[in-house]
Amino acid sequence: MKLEIYLKRIYNLPDDPKLLTVLDMIGIYSDFDKYQENLKTFAKDFNKQNSSDPNELSILEYETSPYRYLLYLIRQNHYTNYYVDLELILNGINSPCTKEVLEQNIKIVDYMYEKKENILLMDKTIINIYKKIISCKYPLSEKYDLKKFYNMKSLKKFIKTLDLKIPSSFNDKLPPNTVLKLKSMYEILIKSSSLTKKYIQKLFESNVFVKLDETKYGLSNFDPEFYMFNLSYMCGLKFKSISEIEHLYEWAHKYLKYNTDQIRKTIKKIYPNVGTSLSQLSHKDLIKMMNNDQQYRFKSEEELKKAYIDKIDEYHELMIKNNIPLTNKCGFITFNNAETAEGYYSNNCFHLNIANWYTKKKFGTRALTMHEAYPGHHMQLDISAHHNKNNYLTVLYPDIFCAFTEGWALFAEKIHSEQDLISDFGELDSDLLRILRIIADIDIHYKGKSPTEVIEKMSSYLALDKLMIIQEVYRYLALPAQAISYKIGESIFMGIYYKLKKEMGSNIRIDDAKMINEYIKILLQGEVTSEELLKKHSMRFFY
Repeated sequence: MKLEIYLKRIYNLPDDPKLLTVLDMIGIYSDFDKYQENLKTFAKDFNKQNSSDPNELSILEYETSPYRYLLYLIRQNHYTNYYVDLELILNGINSPCTKEVLEQNIKIVDYMYEKKENILLMDKTIINIYKKIISCKYPLSEKYDLKKFYNMKSLKKFIKTLDLKIPSSFNDKLPPNTVLKLKSMYEILIKSSSLTKKYIQKLFESNVFVKLDETKYGLSNFDPEFYMFNLSYMCGLKFKSISEIEHLYEWAHKYLKYNTDQIRKTIKKIYPNVGTSLSQLSHKDLIKMMNNDQQYRFKSEEELKKAYIDKIDEYHELMIKNNIPLTNKCGFITFNNAETAEGYYSNNCFHLNIANWYTKKKFGTRALTMHEAYPGHHMQLDISAHHNKNNYLTVLYPDIFCAFTEGWALFAEKIHSEQDLISDFGELDSDLLRILRIIADIDIHYKGKSPTEVIEKMSSYLALDKLMIIQEVYRYLALPAQAISYKIGESIFMGIYYKLKKEMGSNIRIDDAKMINEYIKILLQGEVTSEELLKKHSMRFFY
């Protein structure tokens, strides 16, 4: 692919996409003006060549847009920033793993160490971003004053993510030279983060962002065009009019009603002896009953960890049984950060957030494991990274293909025939979160509702602890439209499943070996945008 070759040459990138890290992204984005200029230069020749590669076309269209510049300026915040990204990679490398992953990790450390100077660019890059925002020196600044995107609470949360420490111990399987390199990178990371923290602290104390219209939040301060770009960028669909946002909002509410009906039916089966009194309870009361049931709470941090490790082992065995072409087993790592998500997948590992572990419920174990490990992110990304020759650009630009990767992972939660009502409830609650994300994101960034209003609405539906819901809502505030991509992508994969089911026979199950073989064929072709995935299967997205 010509764009891949061009970017490798211009930015000195590795041939192996598995070695790409946040340090490469800093090298690319530290001068965003030059980055867009480079892509526009390439695009002129690209058009002359009449290439029809859909991934290249999508990347060039999105990445050269002035709206993409605005998106770049608002993406270094408490939820997503270079420090969080790099710390996740370093912590993953320093955790127990298989021989194959260990070998790959050593390669990654060696490669990152060669680019360790880019860590020192982190604080300079982030500080420059905020200076640009304050001075309004960016494209479309006459129309969009990005100071209105931020508020004091989001800055305070950002400051909290910048307290980094060198681990007290290192993985004894790592060679001494690798450990020395890791320590060196941690030291540089801490130095860089402390400089960023001082700057953000001064911003917080200076009240630069105080003069906000407190009735508006996020992108609702601006015209809908900016939000529609975010929707298109994160969901891989072409949103062209305000009416489409309204259709999406209405679709999510209909889905919400269907899901809550299914939850009610499941809870009735879980508590068969309670009788007709359940029908008198509201959805909120039913969820409260599940949350207060002590048998679904973990008694210790160790019990929580063991539940997830056992589930990973169980589904790994299923992958082997179904002859899935995996190259390594998914690793499992815990971390503690109250400002971020419940779980991540990064560098061959499922990262479980054990902050406030006592609030987590047993019924969520299956869905989260299937999402992050098997047959979700680990399976899909392992297949893509090791069996697909054209995934380099999708590793470089994960946001553009977010609906594919996150949509697959959400769809993957349903690829089972296990008879377990408790886990079924957890799956429905997980799905309900993704539906509510659409409503919450639109409420904040289009309708201008406050985080408090959105938190209260979500609290009346979900079995999540209130602290986690608050965390979720501030994630949506920091990362417009990203959370919508999950349900968009999952709905497309579900549509593909029903189409295959119609062709293969109505009795075939979602986890049938023949059906799984069809999924693998799709994954082997690599990640694409939602528009392209629909086109490949002669489908269209409908609300």
